[in-house]
Amino acid sequence: MISTLRPSHEYVPEAFDLGDAQVPVGSYDFLQGGLLLSTPDARKIGVFMETVVGGFYDGALFSTSLTPRWVVSPHLKFEGTYQYNTADFDARGQHYVAHLGKLKAEYLFNTKVSLSAFLQYSSDEQIFVENVRFRFNPREGNDLYIVFNDILNGNRSRELPQLPFSDSRAVVVKYTYTFKM
Repeated sequence: MISTLRPSHEYVPEAFDLGDAQVPVGSYDFLQGGLLLSTPDARKIGVFMETVVGGFYDGALFSTSLTPRWVVSPHLKFEGTYQYNTADFDARGQHYVAHLGKLKAEYLFNTKVSLSAFLQYSSDEQIFVENVRFRFNPREGNDLYIVFNDILNGNRSRELPQLPFSDSRAVVVKYTYTFKM
């Protein structure tokens, strides 16, 4: 168990939205406290939990997350996260709530080849983010990555005209080579 206390000072040069709430331009000083709980990483089944409470600009924040993980074998690992965030701006009568969910799977074929997949959902943005990454390491200092990224609209009818199914899609190929001088 680890507890933290973090003072913050932030200047907001331009107002920004948090769901239906808005943080106005200004200078803000606030204090947040946190609590971290975690099982040892060496266990096959484990959990990480974090809770943060305190000030948030000119309001109050409560955020908590739970991340269970399951190491099926030295080759296969699963992890998930659920995060709940709420901020109250009582002086302005505004409230913000967001849920975030994440799923991750990793498979190591051997020490040179791996595959990982990641899926995230944000209730605030109402989008799903997908990422699949293949890595090939033919020798130390050389890596080939093939990555597929996709952003999917979870609520296509929130705007008119209706949003497309996929907001952004990309396939990226990257090769790194380390050489000696």
